[in-house]
Amino acid sequence: MDVPSFDDLPTIPGGTSRGCAWDVWNKVHADKTGTTGEKDGLGTLNHLTPAVVAAAGKEIQTGDRAALDWGLDAYDHVGFGRKKLDFNMIDGEAVSGGFFLANDDEISLNTQISSQWDGLCHLAHQKAKLYYNGTTHAQMQSGRDRPGSVHLWSKAGGICGRGVLIDYAAYAEAHGITYNHYDLHAITVADVEAVAKWEGVTFKPGDILVLRTGWIPWHDALKADDPAKFITHTHENHNNVGLEPSEAMAAFIWNNRFAAAAADNPTLEAWLSSGMLLHEYLLAMMGCPIGELWNLESLSKMCAKNKRYTFFLASAPLNIHGAIASLANVVAVQ
Repeated sequence: MDVPSFDDLPTIPGGTSRGCAWDVWNKVHADKTGTTGEKDGLGTLNHLTPAVVAAAGKEIQTGDRAALDWGLDAYDHVGFGRKKLDFNMIDGEAVSGGFFLANDDEISLNTQISSQWDGLCHLAHQKAKLYYNGTTHAQMQSGRDRPGSVHLWSKAGGICGRGVLIDYAAYAEAHGITYNHYDLHAITVADVEAVAKWEGVTFKPGDILVLRTGWIPWHDALKADDPAKFITHTHENHNNVGLEPSEAMAAFIWNNRFAAAAADNPTLEAWLSSGMLLHEYLLAMMGCPIGELWNLESLSKMCAKNKRYTFFLASAPLNIHGAIASLANVVAVQ
């Protein structure tokens, strides 16, 4: 799919940040649907054309697979004031008055407490006060017909394509690079390119960028070894290793035509290490879905075993009209 370079994208209305792709994706939407006046809700997922998905299917060679979802109750000290999982079993015998022996599950949770997708209506550009495609905060609160809701991704057939693992944790270990997972350790464009070269990966349009920082095993080890420090470093401090939040990183993601970007840490980026969040570039301006808290340990081992860091990735976002985020429900197959 032919799209302009990042440098040719306009600034966001009401702000000074470059990289606003609304017109690009609205035109693609109009061309695909034959309609005019409608706003796009897929953003960079438009890169996942039938040809791109069909080509990604060729990544399946061994049949090895890895589920990338972390446990829904694994993140004990959930940040940002989000509700933890409330899980109950329903006794069918009791409900039916002894007539029927059966059981149901009933759960209540915030959709962003574990492996997740941030939808395009999750976070606004803070200075412009606009969400993806120019939606205001008041419009977001006015009902469930929210532009950029993840149910539109489900309606489009889910998220399927070629995943690329950037195993920064493995690269760092092999090259003597040390970092604290709870500090603002920013992974730069040069770092991502160095890991890709080390892995023998060449990016293709429509790839889904998957970054492994080693955050989840660090989280689990700290929880077991030092509970007090665990609470401080996971609940009270949102700093972490992640992608550098910069215009350069946004340009890199756009110019490589990634369909989405995901990581195993809580925020994808090194949270608040600069004035503007990468979330603002990706979600609000470019329309690029963000995956967070993915469990990439089995994937890392699978890729190392097969000496191949690309794979077929399939994710089925929740089909809830107006949903702002979704459980990831993601699997990688080689």
